[in-house]
Amino acid sequence: MGETSTGEETRSPNSTLCRRLYHTVQARNRTANGDNEAGAGQTGTHAKRGKEPCSRRHERRDIIIFDLHTGLRQDELLSLQWGRVNLFNKTIIIQETKSGKPRTIPLLETALTILTEKAKVRNLKNDLVFLSIAMTKIDCHNLIRALNTAMGKAGIQDLHFHDLRHTFATRLAQRGYDIGKISMLLGHYNISMTQRYTHHNIESLRDGMQISEKSGYNLATVGENKDISNG
Repeated sequence: MGETSTGEETRSPNSTLCRRLYHTVQARNRTANGDNEAGAGQTGTHAKRGKEPCSRRHERRDIIIFDLHTGLRQDELLSLQWGRVNLFNKTIIIQETKSGKPRTIPLLETALTILTEKAKVRNLKNDLVFLSIAMTKIDCHNLIRALNTAMGKAGIQDLHFHDLRHTFATRLAQRGYDIGKISMLLGHYNISMTQRYTHHNIESLRDGMQISEKSGYNLATVGENKDISNG
C-alpha cells in the first residue's frame, strides 16, 4: 500500500522554528522545576494556582524532543507501547505504520534517555509510553493545543507537529546520511516520498562541494593523472 501526499506531508520543514520550540520547552521545564521546589509543602490556599501541571509540561517536552530524534508520525508516537521498546538493544518497533510494514527504529542517546527515565515511573496498568494526565492515550487534538501553547510562548507561528518529523529527516540529509536509510527510518513506501522531506539549502550543498574539493579530487586534472585513468 503506497503513501499519498498531503499538504501536511509536503510542508517545507523549518528547523530554526523547531529549535526555538525545543529550547522554549526546555526553558519552561526548568522554570517549572524551580516553581515546584519553591512551592514544595504548600497546600490549600497557599499552593500556586493557575499553573499547568508539571507532569503535563514534562510529557509535552518529552514528546517534542523524542519526535525530533526519531521522526515518528504523530499517531505512531502516541500509540507507542512498552512492549515494542527494547532498552537493552536500544530500539523501538513501530507496528502499525502508514505503509503497512512494521519498522525498527534505533535509539540514540537523547531518545534513549527519555525512555529510560519514563520506564522508571511507567504505569503498569497501561502499556502506552506517552500518557495523558488521565493515564489514557493522548488525544491528538489535545496534543496540538499543547503544541500551540508552547509555540505561543516561543513566539512561533505556522509550525505543525509534522514539522518535527521533517526536521528529523532534513538534519540527517544535511549531514550526508544515505537517503535510502532515511526512507527506511521514516517508513516510506518509496524513496521519492523521502525526497520531499530532504530540503537542502544552498550552504549545505556548498559544504558538500567544499569537502570534495579539499579532498584533493580535482576534475580538471583527472585526465592528466595516470594512476586514476588507468585504475
